[in-house]
Amino acid sequence: MGSSGSGRLTDYSRKSGSKKSGSKRPSSKKGGGGGGGASGGSSGEDPCGKAIGDISLEEVARCEYYRKYSDVPRLSTQVRVRQALVEHRIGVENRNGELLGYLPTEYNYLVGCMKIGFSYVGLVKSSLNVKIPRVNIDLRPQK
Repeated sequence: MGSSGSGRLTDYSRKSGSKKSGSKRPSSKKGGGGGGGASGGSSGEDPCGKAIGDISLEEVARCEYYRKYSDVPRLSTQVRVRQALVEHRIGVENRNGELLGYLPTEYNYLVGCMKIGFSYVGLVKSSLNVKIPRVNIDLRPQK
């Protein structure tokens, strides 16, 4: 691994390292941007308290809800982020506790937020039962 000579593995490692440290601290920004210098580093906003819109869930077809019903949840279905990780991933479930899908890894910082008392609830914004089923959600924090 890493012997392809593309040079990208090294770049990936640096990005991965910075994301890793960001995911451990709930007060860090979730997204890109480097540095943390005086020009744009911390805005004083806590990412844990921000609503997150239009999240496309991953692995919908492999999750409990789709396997059980061969369908996707309806629009405006209430959802919540599971407090416990599901196979090292952040899962999203309906009110009955059925797993709908997983959050993309860019939202791994929410694990730290949940450890300090936040929970996340929301609604299904859109869903399509196609060859690769899709479910998009909006989330808002609760403390």
